Amino acid sequence: SIPKTQKKEIRQIIPEGISMDTLKYEDEKRKLQVEIIIPVCGNKQLDKIVFDRLQKRKKDFIKSVDKKIKEDNGEISAIGSDFSAIPVSVFRDKDIISYCFVISYYHGGGVHGMSIFYSINYNTKSNKEK
Repeated sequence: SIPKTQKKEIRQIIPEGISMDTLKYEDEKRKLQVEIIIPVCGNKQLDKIVFDRLQKRKKDFIKSVDKKIKEDNGEISAIGSDFSAIPVSVFRDKDIISYCFVISYYHGGGVHGMSIFYSINYNTKSNKEK
């Protein structure tokens, strides 16, 4: 849980009109932890794009975990794996909404995890992704 002082600081960097939803769960069978923080702006098209893209990345990761579990007879599930998608930059002006995420994942038994930056930029006037 984030202390109240940190919550206030985090909210100050989120532009007005954008809120954050959190999807967090543990899959005991796979020893898998997932945390996704999803910005929601009220533009149904953009909100769907963001949700669908992050869900696809999560599903692709889970498929790779399942494949590794099958290949090593379940040893990977004894160690545990994790996936997270956290927005590190949220920008909004009259024409553009832009999100930049750090997507991190770790396959149990691996030497180290991986992290990538992933951005979604959306033009609110044309209702199209840039």
